[in-house]
Amino acid sequence: MVLSRQLFLSKRLVVEDKVFDGGILVNSYGVIERVLERKEVSRLLDESGENIKVVDGGDLALIAGIVDSHVHINEPGRTAWEGFQTATKAAAAGGITTIIDMPLNSIPPTTSLENLKIKATAAKGNVFVDVGFWGGVIPQNHFHAEIDCAYDQGHKEKMRKKDLEEYHTFLESRPASMELEAFNLIKKFVKKHNVRVHIVHVSSAEIIPLLHALRRARSENNGFWRNGITAETCHHYLTFSAEQIPKGHSEFKCAPPIRDKNNQEKLWDFLLEDKIDLIVSDHSPCTPDLKCNKNLMEAWGGISSVQFGLSLFWTAAEARGLDLTSISKYLSSGPAHLCSIQHKKGAIKPGLDADLVFFDPEAEFVITTDIIRHKNKLTPYLNMKLKGVVKETYLRGQLIYRDGNVIGQPIGELLLKES
Repeated sequence: MVLSRQLFLSKRLVVEDKVFDGGILVNSYGVIERVLERKEVSRLLDESGENIKVVDGGDLALIAGIVDSHVHINEPGRTAWEGFQTATKAAAAGGITTIIDMPLNSIPPTTSLENLKIKATAAKGNVFVDVGFWGGVIPQNHFHAEIDCAYDQGHKEKMRKKDLEEYHTFLESRPASMELEAFNLIKKFVKKHNVRVHIVHVSSAEIIPLLHALRRARSENNGFWRNGITAETCHHYLTFSAEQIPKGHSEFKCAPPIRDKNNQEKLWDFLLEDKIDLIVSDHSPCTPDLKCNKNLMEAWGGISSVQFGLSLFWTAAEARGLDLTSISKYLSSGPAHLCSIQHKKGAIKPGLDADLVFFDPEAEFVITTDIIRHKNKLTPYLNMKLKGVVKETYLRGQLIYRDGNVIGQPIGELLLKES
């Protein structure tokens, strides 16, 4: 779609390394042409002989669209869990302009070219933000960044006798050693092969210094981002601790599990030390009949949150002294680099798509069911007060969300190579 040239203005324009008063000139194809200081904006408007549409956000922060590289959209096959339209509407409302769908839990899973085509057909014309797809290499592979430590039968019997509604019973069933075993497996591969390795949804802080040491030990001449050894954590691990979780509340259940307060603080420490590469939602919903079970050993494990990641992160990050550039680093640039789409997404730079968000970092709101746009509303974040409100979201320069309303028809594109 060809648009008129646009100039987006903000007194708080957020790029990767600074916040300043300026503007973004966007060409007629929705691509960033120039990033301007305020004095350059004035000169451009004075000297330009053409009609440039000005979008002035005033004091609102202007940030790059969020990239969430870990989202489970269960269409086709389990569309009652989540669908492309509902997930991408929620994304737009949360300032997310690109999501990457995980291979599970749709039917069929994205583990072959044919299955990818089925997935893409279901998505085409039904997405309000851009959507890419991860592929699963081996359909039967149950590797989940956790490896069962093969407890003896006595331990398993002991677990069955505990209160299965208590969160600590579930937590004990998935100890940090399971993540450590998975890391040790990856470590063996890294020493033998010069390939990129990424560890998803790290919940145990014990993994991070080991991964950082592995990254530093690898040759820096391999051409990979972050030496090709990266890890993500999720909003729920940075927001909650095991001590907060009430008995029988399955909305908090996920795998790996939310761990104790000390672990949570260590995750934040490692993030501040630049040892964690990105933060994602791991949005993984299901229907109420699978989730609403007080027996935490049986309830579905997954947390619904795609709409609120930006505000969740900013609420905690701002309280810890981080500035607005941290949003771009961990929620936009990091995921874009992981997905090798940094040449199009994840930053405010000339040549990249004008995926932009006007964000009010001072405003607060409460999460209630009436504002949740993803299909199933059960979430541990219900009734939480968060800081930071998405006012407007633009995809390639086109307005797709404003003040509580998704705008227009789905104009998102599928990030697929032409075959």
